[in-house]
Amino acid sequence: LAGALAELRATVAKQPTNTGAWVDMGNLLQMDGRVDEAEAAYRRALEADPDQTAARFNLALLLQGKGASSAAYREYKRVLKVDPKHAWAHYQVGTLHEAAGRESAAVHSYAKAFALDPRLRFPDVNPHVIDNRYVTRATLESYRRRGALVSAPNAYQDPGRISGLLR
Repeated sequence: LAGALAELRATVAKQPTNTGAWVDMGNLLQMDGRVDEAEAAYRRALEADPDQTAARFNLALLLQGKGASSAAYREYKRVLKVDPKHAWAHYQVGTLHEAAGRESAAVHSYAKAFALDPRLRFPDVNPHVIDNRYVTRATLESYRRRGALVSAPNAYQDPGRISGLLR
């Protein structure tokens, strides 16, 4: 970790507008428990490119983890302004709504996330869903949103005959 951070510091010293290096440094600093330095790295990336969604999303996660819910919400909303299909940002907005007791808004945000990326409904991708009491409602709303209401398929006695007739 120390070696990787040293390399990233050298990179940003030579290329101060290298947003990817700043984002990576923020991630490594956060892994090392240096949250304030990580926040500063994400903010440096955003100084170079305010539309850098990885930096903004990571900053929002960091702020949310620090309990700065309002600031995190603003950052997630800025991510969604640049990338309206950022499923994880929609999901995290849902967690903030849920924590604030805004049930309907939480379900709506979760549903948007699930409609954009159905994998977010599964604990191997998103362990938070294990304790999320709105997953079922949000999943149903996401299906309605995607128009994925499908009826059961017809059963065939001899599927080969039908495919032969249709050929």
